[in-house]
Amino acid sequence: MQDEGLTPGWELVRTARSAFTRPSVLVMIRTRAGDFSFAIAEVRTMEEQIRRAADVGADGVVIGALC
Repeated sequence: MQDEGLTPGWELVRTARSAFTRPSVLVMIRTRAGDFSFAIAEVRTMEEQIRRAADVGADGVVIGALC
């Protein structure tokens, strides 16, 4: 089982996309548990996860971060 509150697996996103017909699939982008202050390498990973989310059918993403 995936940790709660982290970026879901891509198969789960595909399943959600096929289950909902209206634009309503938003994917949480979060690479790890803990605080919301991310290093540059983590931001790069999140950027890739955003691209992948779009590829598998997400309508948008949700991100929490501190600057």
